[in-house]
Amino acid sequence: MIIAAWNIQRAGNLESHNWETAARAALAWSHIWEWVVTVGNDTPHLQPALIFLAEATLVGGPSLVQALNFDTAFSATHEATFYGTKTSSCSFILVLKKNTFSDQAQLIGATTQRPYLKISTKEWALAGMHMIANRKKSMSEILDALNDLTTAEKPSKTGKHICLIGDMNYDLKNMDQADFTALEDIGFTAHEPGINKTYQHKKNPGKYNDVIDFCIVSSGTRPQPFTVLNSQYKDWDNIDHAPIFYDIPFTMDEGDF
Repeated sequence: MIIAAWNIQRAGNLESHNWETAARAALAWSHIWEWVVTVGNDTPHLQPALIFLAEATLVGGPSLVQALNFDTAFSATHEATFYGTKTSSCSFILVLKKNTFSDQAQLIGATTQRPYLKISTKEWALAGMHMIANRKKSMSEILDALNDLTTAEKPSKTGKHICLIGDMNYDLKNMDQADFTALEDIGFTAHEPGINKTYQHKKNPGKYNDVIDFCIVSSGTRPQPFTVLNSQYKDWDNIDHAPIFYDIPFTMDEGDF
């Protein structure tokens, strides 16, 4: 099963009166249309079943969701996020294949920590998250989320696999050994998305060319980077994060429909 994540960098308001804002939202929509409609019609085995979108906006999110509710068996939901008593200016959108997952997405941790979206099946807990934009603090948030998922899903008893995917704001290509060990100690491994970079600074393209968007899964499970849909991503000037895709081992059964 192919899953995806993309920080659309607030490119979500299709109804904006600002031409540039609306154009960026239309660009995001056109990419997703390509993945779930064009690809789905021509080569359905390459179609993502689930897409986590981060940094949608509270104002624009609902309009993008309406446009993403395709008649081609896909639906989208908009999740406003908040930290404690403060509403965040950013929010999540979840695009998923209809009738694929029995449970609705849950917004976890909004009152106590940086929130994430989770879909839990018999086999997997799939979570999408957008970490703090501070590379010295992001690993701490990553570890908190993974520990939280482990506590909730109890993989040692259930045999369930856990996947955390999204904009981690951590340079995976230069992972510190201590951080690698910290992940390993709690039973997780980070996996590169198979492209040279997932982030390029708009104003200074040479400043950052990093892999900061990736997935972390339960150790012993190997998701395969899926680069058919993103290897030629070139829209850095509009959305400075590339979408990422992975093919994860997922066995559908009646309990997941």
